[in-house]
Amino acid sequence: MGFKLFGAGYRRNPIRPLPAVAAEAVRSATGVVLSHRHPDHLDREGMRMLRERKLPVYCTRHDERALRRDGLDARLLVEALPGVHAEEITSRHGRGLMGVLMGAVARFTLAVAGEPSIHLVGDSVLTGTVKEALARLAPDVVVMPAGAANMGVGGDILFSLDETCEVIRSVRGRVILNHMEALDHRPVTRDQARERVRAMGCGGRVFVPEDGEDLSLS
Repeated sequence: MGFKLFGAGYRRNPIRPLPAVAAEAVRSATGVVLSHRHPDHLDREGMRMLRERKLPVYCTRHDERALRRDGLDARLLVEALPGVHAEEITSRHGRGLMGVLMGAVARFTLAVAGEPSIHLVGDSVLTGTVKEALARLAPDVVVMPAGAANMGVGGDILFSLDETCEVIRSVRGRVILNHMEALDHRPVTRDQARERVRAMGCGGRVFVPEDGEDLSLS
């Protein structure tokens, strides 16, 4: 199905196939980190696979009970990983009524001794809590969506490109931009994101990976 409910641009999702390496990545997975339960993050086929393989799903407090009702091995991320400092930070997947309708989402920071700390922003717009967490935690790596998703009503439900640039300017670590060109309601392309990053002079620490591309964070 498509997510662009109003205006031009509606297409059946996904609009790009998974890269060839996706099958091996799924096969080798030992667990899943889930920011929220929207179908572009966890669909029926994904739930079936997780149930069959009995993989743990590390999730938020908001989603834990519902995931267990679905027959999944749901575990609170902030409690379940020995040796990993994990913090869950509530986020907003839109503004106003749209933010309420999109439901609860969260961001996670994961830190292991001797490894780069990672802040997984998840689906969000730029809010005071996003800015506070990034300033307080100073993560080495920030992974954030840059697709400026919009369903045609209610405004953006992901960082606009201007907000993405504001986040990039505010952090010192590396930034990985994702959530582009896979679904019909995300107009920002990878080339557009790269051009803005180059114009900012931040190309050396901001990455816009292609489908299936490997990045080393060590």
